[in-house]
Amino acid sequence: MLSHDQLQRYLEHVKLSEADLKPSLATLTAVHRQHMQCIPFANVTVARVPEQLLSLDFPKASPDTSTDGIFTKLIDRKWGGYCFESNNLLSKALATLGFDLYCVAGRNLIGPPTWKPNPQLIPNGFGHQVVLATVPEVPDVWYVVDSAFGSPTPLEPVALRESSEEAGATGASHRVRRGFIGRPGSPSAHDLAARPQECGWYMQRWSETDTEWLDLYVFNEKNLSLQNDFNMMNFYVANCATSMFQKNLMISIRTDEGGHGRNTLVNTTLKVFDKAGGILEERELNTAEDLRAALESYFGIVPLTS
Repeated sequence: MLSHDQLQRYLEHVKLSEADLKPSLATLTAVHRQHMQCIPFANVTVARVPEQLLSLDFPKASPDTSTDGIFTKLIDRKWGGYCFESNNLLSKALATLGFDLYCVAGRNLIGPPTWKPNPQLIPNGFGHQVVLATVPEVPDVWYVVDSAFGSPTPLEPVALRESSEEAGATGASHRVRRGFIGRPGSPSAHDLAARPQECGWYMQRWSETDTEWLDLYVFNEKNLSLQNDFNMMNFYVANCATSMFQKNLMISIRTDEGGHGRNTLVNTTLKVFDKAGGILEERELNTAEDLRAALESYFGIVPLTS
């Protein structure tokens, strides 16, 4: 939970008023959207590349996932964060607003250089924090509220039911599907009842390029994860030499265009997308000064000394 002062400062940061935020699907959607448009997904304190980043003043350390730690980094310093920070803060804000929710651990299926899942659907170990919340209008339906899976993150809550989709006017869409964890196939009703531990939900996004649904990550909604579980995952992701978060600088923020509108940075490649997914701008950031300027202009991120 956030303190009263922290909640007010959070809502000011994401440009919302508490007076209008009674627990509802509309409120859940509004907080989710504004969070993603005002708080970037970023790993500036964890990434060990590129060289341009290392010359900027972002102290390298495992992110502090305490309430005060994530609030200082994401709200006060405006440095953004990855899932163990951003979804952590989002869950605390929603809980303070009165939402019924809990968190589970997800297994990532994609990453550089292709950003596509392998055909065998073999996931990584637990490495993603997922928020599940419900609303008074439909108390028997849980929603995936995820602000921090990078560029592919759904912009709105996704209902946890088969064939559920989040689809905007531009055609941007996400959905979840039932599946076995770590292998292809769709579980039957018997499988779900007899072997629920082997089944999970796959978050998917529609790829206009590939004209197919792509699996992003998988989770089991019955496996409640506690903060200490996420602390261990966070430590591994931040410190393991093979972690993609150490080996790549990854930053993304949604723009107010909606749809696919977003700014992204992967290592030194900056891209700006319009709401239809078209690239408005793409360029390489060849110097530390180029990177510094882009971080501030496109993501609102400023190093300690500038």
